[in-house]
Amino acid sequence: MAPQPSGTVTLVFTDIEGSTRLLEELGVAAYREALAAHRAALRAAFARYGGYEVDYEGDSFFYAFASASDAIRGVRDGLGALENGPIRIRAGVHTGEPALDPPKYVGLDVHKAARIMAAAHGGQAVVSAATRELLDGSFGLRDLGEHRLKDLSAPQRLFQLGEGSFPPLRTLRRSNLPVPATAFLGREREVREIGAMLADGVRLLTLTGPGGTGKTRLAIQAAADAADRFPDGVWWVPLAPVRDPGLVVPAIAQALELNGELSEQIGERKPLLLLDNFEQVNEAAPELGGLLRACPNVRLLVTSREPLRIAGEREFFVPSLEDGDGTRLFLERAADIRPGVQASDAVAAICRRLDGLPLAIELAAARVRTLSPELILARLDVRLPLLTGGSRDLPKRQRTLRDTIAWSYELLEPAEQALFSALAVFVDGWTLEGGEEVCGAELDVLESLVAKSLLWVDGERFRVLETIREFASERLEAAGIGAALRDRHAAFYRRFAHEQAMRCRGPHERDANARAAAEWGNLRAALGHTLECGEVKAAAEMCEALYLFFVNLGGLEESTLWGRRLLASGCDELGVRARALNAVGCGVAWREGGPEVEAVIDEALEVSRLLGDAGILFDTLTHAAFVRSRAGAFREALRYDEECLRCLEALPPGEYPWRSLPVALNNIGCTHLRQGDLDEAEPVLARAVAAAQEEGSSQMLGGVLLNLAAIALERGRYETVRELVREALGTVTLPAVWFTAMEALELEARAAAAEGDPLRAARLLGAATAQREKLGLGQETQPVPRRELLDVARAEVGDEAWTAAVARGSSLTLAEAVEYVLHGD
Repeated sequence: MAPQPSGTVTLVFTDIEGSTRLLEELGVAAYREALAAHRAALRAAFARYGGYEVDYEGDSFFYAFASASDAIRGVRDGLGALENGPIRIRAGVHTGEPALDPPKYVGLDVHKAARIMAAAHGGQAVVSAATRELLDGSFGLRDLGEHRLKDLSAPQRLFQLGEGSFPPLRTLRRSNLPVPATAFLGREREVREIGAMLADGVRLLTLTGPGGTGKTRLAIQAAADAADRFPDGVWWVPLAPVRDPGLVVPAIAQALELNGELSEQIGERKPLLLLDNFEQVNEAAPELGGLLRACPNVRLLVTSREPLRIAGEREFFVPSLEDGDGTRLFLERAADIRPGVQASDAVAAICRRLDGLPLAIELAAARVRTLSPELILARLDVRLPLLTGGSRDLPKRQRTLRDTIAWSYELLEPAEQALFSALAVFVDGWTLEGGEEVCGAELDVLESLVAKSLLWVDGERFRVLETIREFASERLEAAGIGAALRDRHAAFYRRFAHEQAMRCRGPHERDANARAAAEWGNLRAALGHTLECGEVKAAAEMCEALYLFFVNLGGLEESTLWGRRLLASGCDELGVRARALNAVGCGVAWREGGPEVEAVIDEALEVSRLLGDAGILFDTLTHAAFVRSRAGAFREALRYDEECLRCLEALPPGEYPWRSLPVALNNIGCTHLRQGDLDEAEPVLARAVAAAQEEGSSQMLGGVLLNLAAIALERGRYETVRELVREALGTVTLPAVWFTAMEALELEARAAAAEGDPLRAARLLGAATAQREKLGLGQETQPVPRRELLDVARAEVGDEAWTAAVARGSSLTLAEAVEYVLHGD
């Protein structure tokens, strides 16, 4: 047998596809014979190139090779040997530096190789980029693009050995599941049980247990593993930043990038929604019941410290880690800090002493930088019984966790303790700038808290587990400075909202959208705190600053919600009422029509005129013109558009940049276009293009280019349509500015129909229609003419082929549909 390779090692996992089905088809005797032939063929192929057999279990092999090229040769020969037999295997190949645990290996590279194999299909070998870099060009690897594996790592490029044709890889295609900071360890049984319940038709599954038991991490992994069963995606809805039950539905809509009535937008779709940290918004549980009743195919996976207690709920109590899994977790986390820590009686005793709680074990493992496992155990034996005695009213596991956090807290220096407590004021992470200004954070102290596993770094943001944040919040309130810090937090994010609003048009607009999206939880918290404190004027001004972000980031329903709360505050000040009505109008103008919307707009116009603020009146007139134009009242719409231009002359310097010349000109051009006056629309839109280029706003430019594309479509200049659509899509950074991408699909569909490609037209129409329904937009928001082109295309291919192509398009995400427009299949 070959010696166990060390250092840089190429790992190979194989598995038989459909082994249970194959057993049923062949019968026991024939299957046993085929299985033996499979084992002999693979062992011979791998041994030929020096493969080391790490493990064999049932129908799966795990091999290691000292050379990447030898691993690929072995896999190639193994697949070839099985080509004509009844058994088809899938293989995953990855190169890394796994730690030796003779006769096996441990580490992230092992998990990654297994996940790569799990993404493949029978007869297919998938290879990581790390392996590809060590090979020459003679192996015929085909680039499969970037994929997220179910180990929830960041997207990575994968390759296929050979030119065979296979279905798409079993990876996370439609999902926003987060990338965890560390690998998932153990819990295989729990993941299987949760997956089985979801597969068996459980529609509401709640994972319960006290903080620190790993509910969130388990739920995320189980959701990833179940992704294949949910054609409309697996969506994570983090509720830790949400304290108001009324914001639960908007939070779900935001995660799914939906607007409008949530149940109507989900409809018959089949998504899995993971609602994380539901305990602080438990009053919203009846709304989930209503969602389940209205949407027959949706499934909910919820984490909460207590069950929701609504009809149809199945509870799954998350147990402690088993001894072996606890030890593995300790050693993996310790290895990140001080390599070389070995399994021992002390490590096992630490994990038992901490009741197998993952968070408690990770906090203890973080101490190996300065303490041996024996010293950690000795200190736990002294410290925890003392602490436990003071909190007998809590369940044992929760006492253990709280005591472990308290133990870590009390080992901190005074400056670390003070900052640790103060940072609890943030609800969804924070930047260094935010920590410095709100809490007086120093970088050295932050880095020390990260090193002690009380915080972690996520890109440019610092984050904290919700359980640890709760403990820090208690310390903050005990110190008597919680109210003052929340005031500072709210003031910081009010200013942040204004600063980003000033950058939301022009060369910095993409960065402004990204920053606003990252801080949305803190912005919500600041806005809510400002309203609770009776600072209604400041809250109204903050809503005004967030105006374009509500549009760009898909928060139209939330804009309406905050506007109605402002109106309900009882404040009669004209400035507050005008801004509140505009916040409502911003949401309803895009999504709705009819007398109710017009009544809101009419009142907003009346109040804005009385106020006499040219900037606020500009926003109101924009909404009014849009609503009137869409209703066919073109003369009235043009009057409002022209008044917008006059408002610009009265605006003082430093007004919000969306109140600008290209916006006003584009609105005028849109109205002319809707009423079919192309000769009037085109020169105005050409001026809007020049104005958008001068101010450096790619977002505004994209919208104007699409209106010019609509004119080209009307005039039969289809090549121009396609050129303008592609140029417009170059301005889009999803998920921001979703409406530009959606309207581009609608125009491209008509151009494809006109140019004799009806199935492409149908697919694009399906993608556009699905996005429009998803966002709650009942009708086209911008003028996209020539519907008859689609009718002709449908008649050309027939209803059956057309419907199938539309369905294919509707399954695309918006990003995938954009990619299809730009590059085809």
